[in-house]
Amino acid sequence: MGTIYHTLWLQISVDVLISFYLIQTHRKEADLVGSTGDMVRYVKSSSAKDFTLLTECGLTERLRVEYLEKNFLGASIQCPYMKTINLENTLQVPQSPYCEQIIEIPENILFRAKNSIKRMFELSK
Repeated sequence: MGTIYHTLWLQISVDVLISFYLIQTHRKEADLVGSTGDMVRYVKSSSAKDFTLLTECGLTERLRVEYLEKNFLGASIQCPYMKTINLENTLQVPQSPYCEQIIEIPENILFRAKNSIKRMFELSK
């Protein structure tokens, strides 16, 4: 546990968490590559005291408030794609998808997926 990094003359041991939305390099060195929720769960359940998060802006600050006993060496990165998502381009895909947005799903998987989604909505009531 804890990836070792050399920062100038200082050697530190921290758990490195990387958003899978952001960085393709250095994933092998990361303790976790995952979503925002994955990172929150990792910090909550980890016995480590020191973390570096390479993620969307705001998460490091949130975790500093929620987990006062842990240290966060922050490097919040503005994801260039996150801010491009809006209602217009979200609705564009089901209404008139581009060729590269079409995914063919085998019928047996589609049936199981529909049942899972239906069940999630039932459980949310």
